[in-house]
This record gives sequence, C-alpha cells and structure tokens, in this order.
Amino acid sequence: MFQHGEWHLAPLICFEDTVPHLVRGVVAGARQQKRAPDVLVNLTNDGWFHGSSELDQHLVTAVFRSVECRTPMVRAVNTGISAIIDGDGVIRTPTIFIDGDAEIALETAARDPSLSDVEREERKTSIEQARRTGHRNPMTGRWRRQLNAVLVDVVPLDSRQSLYVRTGDWFAALCLLASMVIIVAGLSGAWRRRRATANGQ
Repeated sequence: MFQHGEWHLAPLICFEDTVPHLVRGVVAGARQQKRAPDVLVNLTNDGWFHGSSELDQHLVTAVFRSVECRTPMVRAVNTGISAIIDGDGVIRTPTIFIDGDAEIALETAARDPSLSDVEREERKTSIEQARRTGHRNPMTGRWRRQLNAVLVDVVPLDSRQSLYVRTGDWFAALCLLASMVIIVAGLSGAWRRRRATANGQ
C-alpha cells in the first residue's frame, strides 16, 4: 500500500488480481489500519498468452476483484488489455484515448514529402477515424490488445465496503458444510433403508 497525495493505492503485481483471497487480504488489512485503498493498481505483463483468450480472461478476473472489494482498479498491461474498472465492475470508456501508433502515423504522414496534400489529408482522415474507435473494436466488440496507447479518465472512487471484504470466504465454507450435511443425510437414509430391507426379509 502506498500513498500519493490524499489517495491510498494498493498495487497488485501481475496475476495477483486473479487470487480473490489475496486481494481481499490487501483491502481488509488496509481497512483495519484505517488506510482503505481508494484504487487497486494492477501492473502486469500478459505476454505469456500472446494472441489467446487468456488476455480477455485476465481482464474479466480483474472485474470480479473490483466487485468483490467494491474498489476501482486501474490496469496497466504492456502486452494485454489495459482498463479502468469501477467498483461496480464496469469497464469504463476512457474520456481521452491516445493511440500512440496513430499519432506516429499522423506525424509521419505530415512530414512525408512524397505525399501530395490530398494524399496527406486522406491518410490523416483515415488515421483519425481509426483513432476515434478507442480501445474496443466497434466491429467485433472485442478489446484491442497490445495497443501503444494512453487511456485517460477520472477514476470513480467508491467508499462502500463489501460483505466479502468484511467476512471473507464464509459463504464457500457454508456451502461445503451444507453439501456435507446433504451427503451424510443421503448416505444414512440409504443405510437405514438397506437395514430395514434386510431386517424385513
């Protein structure tokens, strides 16, 4: 946990955001010290999963951590999908999206002496249209991966404390206990029926 100005930031390195009890521990521990994190910050390299659906799955697990802790998350992913996620799990559309590759292409087109003014304007228009689409492909709805881009947005702080942060994994333990009771009841009922059948013969 570190502080920047008046904000408390909780860093999650690489795949730490995929482990629910670890993230809960960070948030709950900070809350006990009266330093509740305002934002979870996930710095990761998803290069291990180049071109696979793991990039999207890693983003989705980050959404779950934000909802479980009711804490927004900022993801900076150098070879995956960067995003700003609010405490309700909504992946926000950035107010400013700067596509570095488009900026470089615009700069190159502006300085290319071999292009006519008409060609330069056509190239500039096509690059600007591509730049406006943001970090989600409008044709497929899929997140763009490995963008050389900057996302700028206001991170909506969330002061709520979730039931999961307060109580932990009790629900899973309760489900396990209920399953065990049902199994024991079923086995004892079957044993009684067999015994009754054996005594009746």
